[in-house]
Amino acid sequence: YTLNGNKPDKTSVLYNKPFSIQDSKIVTAAIFTKNITNIEYSEKSFVFHKAMGKKVEYRIMYNEKYSGNGNSTLVDGFKGSKDFSDNSWQGWKSENLDIIIDLEKNTKINCITPGFLEDHASRIFLPEKIIFSFSKNGSNYSKTHEKKISPILKRREKDRFEFLIDNINQLARYVKVQTLGQKVCPKWHSDKGEHCWLFVDEVIIN
Repeated sequence: YTLNGNKPDKTSVLYNKPFSIQDSKIVTAAIFTKNITNIEYSEKSFVFHKAMGKKVEYRIMYNEKYSGNGNSTLVDGFKGSKDFSDNSWQGWKSENLDIIIDLEKNTKINCITPGFLEDHASRIFLPEKIIFSFSKNGSNYSKTHEKKISPILKRREKDRFEFLIDNINQLARYVKVQTLGQKVCPKWHSDKGEHCWLFVDEVIIN
């Protein structure tokens, strides 16, 4: 296996016991035998950040069908793949994301990076706008930051997207994360007018 994003080969570290990591890594593993020529690789991204393991309040609940690993999914340090069923994604059916993350104490916040999936064939679309607001007491929110997403490109290949919002420069305990976006499939889609999805895997706060 490797910890730097490179594909392992027969000279890479051999896994023979559990190991730990203390910072963000991409773990890539493969099984080698004498007879295998087409090697399959397994990759997982782990990201350490200030919201990791913290409590998330869902003001709009995710769909039960796509619940990921439950209420910790968006702050568990795991990035999703391009497969919406890999258990790292939570899905909202024709709804917005609306959550509050409790950092447990007033924390300096410089940047926030949420991750989204786009898969038009599966009716999964990116949001049109991401909104952040901040509070020290959980009641009064201020200093809103917004990020507008570029218009939908028709029938784009499925992919995972991160949207960095930096220069936030806030001291807060509570971070409200909201999105505004697609509720039904657009006119050019084969399922125009039908429900669509929003998929989120991680809200990285640093």
